[in-house]
Amino acid sequence: MMPHSFLFGHLHIIYRLIKELPRDLHGNYVPYILMQNWRTLYPEEKTCPGLFYVDLWPIGPPTIFTIDPAFPTQSLFDLKQLKHHGSILSYLKPLTQNLDIVSATGKQWRTWRTWLSYGFAPKNINSLVPIMLDEVVIFRDKLISLAGKDNNNHSWGKVFQLEHVTTNLSFDIIARASLDLRLNEQLEKPSLLRRAMADQLDQMLLEYNIFSLPQILSPMRQWRIFRNTRNMRKALLPAVTAIINRPFSPENRTILDLTVQAMRRDGKLAAPDPKSESRKEEVEVDPFLIDTILAQLKAFIFAGHDTTAVTLCWLLHSLTHFPDAAAKVRAELDDVLGTERGTASLQKLRETPHLVNSLVYLNAFMKETLRMYPSAAAFRVSSGDFVFHHPRDNRVYPTKGFMIADAVIAGMKFEGAWVRPDEFLPERWLAQEGEELHVKKNAWRPFGLGPRQCIGQELAMMQMKLVLAAVAREVDIDCAWDEWDALR
Repeated sequence: MMPHSFLFGHLHIIYRLIKELPRDLHGNYVPYILMQNWRTLYPEEKTCPGLFYVDLWPIGPPTIFTIDPAFPTQSLFDLKQLKHHGSILSYLKPLTQNLDIVSATGKQWRTWRTWLSYGFAPKNINSLVPIMLDEVVIFRDKLISLAGKDNNNHSWGKVFQLEHVTTNLSFDIIARASLDLRLNEQLEKPSLLRRAMADQLDQMLLEYNIFSLPQILSPMRQWRIFRNTRNMRKALLPAVTAIINRPFSPENRTILDLTVQAMRRDGKLAAPDPKSESRKEEVEVDPFLIDTILAQLKAFIFAGHDTTAVTLCWLLHSLTHFPDAAAKVRAELDDVLGTERGTASLQKLRETPHLVNSLVYLNAFMKETLRMYPSAAAFRVSSGDFVFHHPRDNRVYPTKGFMIADAVIAGMKFEGAWVRPDEFLPERWLAQEGEELHVKKNAWRPFGLGPRQCIGQELAMMQMKLVLAAVAREVDIDCAWDEWDALR
């Protein structure tokens, strides 16, 4: 255990380590910084500890950060003794009223996980490639437009915030894949759904932080939550109702289409009468079921906004900062899709979606980027009886009273699990068992582990593959912090 202060827990140590870093440093980097300084913090240890006990009072609960994959392998597979921490449920409540699959437990979680799994299955995601490419082509054209042209006249485009562009793309793709709903975030002003979602995210707070208390209790916050919930419902409900009231067709392969089919098979939702002469006759649906469907959709959009959009930025960053690997990605695209640029090269993917499976090095490039720059973390709370067992020295680590967080940023650079962890090496994903670079089981976990790992990972990976296929040979992206700071 690190030296502890009665008044400030371990915050005085964390402050000393991060005081020279940017003030907006994300909290997910704290365990990584602790790992970097383990020799000073744990002088009695011969190797870096596989987990850290950290007291975050008064800004957070006492937390165990797991780093060695041996520990999250234990915690993320145990659904009986470990549940979501209450602060995570309170964080999601303004958005989903805790009706979503992330908040759900027990039978409710198993039922919805089964229904949704049909839409998120790899085979079905492949069938959605053509409509996803519609949005990716718009994204590619937008990037080319923002980049401008050299023409020896220094007419390159102005510096811009890439995350805004990737977020617009993520909104459009998730809406198309889930509902076949055209939001046109990339082409028009922010939609009602986008505006309401963005403002609702501002109202989502981690309620263990005492400094958030005034905002938590604010009547204005409650009004904005109500208003945003109403507007998101207004934006999504027509598309949901349309899918519920149309007979299933093999051509309708959206995630909600297949989810609705699964619900019909289980007798939870009636099918429209094919003999009905009136298309205005709607299927009678339990209002609570509608609310739960809307909650799942909002959770999907939130996850894509918060993770996929950021990862796309890191992928384009990797193309620029690791030129040798980028050259191999481009060579593979030439081999699989042909050397012709523009829409013609993507037509092959549109006609033959399974070609993405031939992009082996591109997939390795993506997985290595996700290892270097993961964005999500999994949180659990112990029942009190759960303990961690160290697989090598048999030490036992109690968890009672602690939130358990899988520190993926630190974990995917943990020297005990990775060879040359600070190097960008897509080749590690091509290594065979027994070779030096071969990846250890459960070491890679940007989407979590176990039965509750991210259900949307196939959709996210496909979106990223299509983006790289569309833009890797068309544009170069580089950071321009000095210019951006000057504009601000």
